[in-house]
Amino acid sequence: MTHFYVRIWLLPFFFIGFVQLHAQPGKKEITWNYLPEEHRDMVVYPYDTEAEAVILHDMGIWAPISIEKNQVVQQRHRRIKIFKESGVRLKDVVIEYKTGEKITGLKARTINYEDGKKVVNNLKLKYLPEEKAGNNRKKKSFTFRNVR
Repeated sequence: MTHFYVRIWLLPFFFIGFVQLHAQPGKKEITWNYLPEEHRDMVVYPYDTEAEAVILHDMGIWAPISIEKNQVVQQRHRRIKIFKESGVRLKDVVIEYKTGEKITGLKARTINYEDGKKVVNNLKLKYLPEEKAGNNRKKKSFTFRNVR
């Protein structure tokens, strides 16, 4: 009998906690085209004022394509803000993956503000060459332009 009451009381608290975690009014979802003002205007990372850069957003979504063939697709969106000249080293990106896997639909760009105007530099990544990276691994690499 005690367990029955515990379950009844825990379920509403769990639901309320879940709703509070996921219902944050005023927060707009980070998308490819949306850059929040607080990210744009940030000149130092408030939790580490010596940081050379900070990852503002890093979200990945995995979705199965075919369970029988063990195929999945991953979408990833990462946004990095560079504060110092030493953070410019992050402009070089290497993506490693297993032989047999493939990378498609890769997009990358830099966003800078010059004289208050947004300047977007899209990278053309359609035909990146594959390189061997070791034991059954391959890699693709590219460099962001106009990183400041």
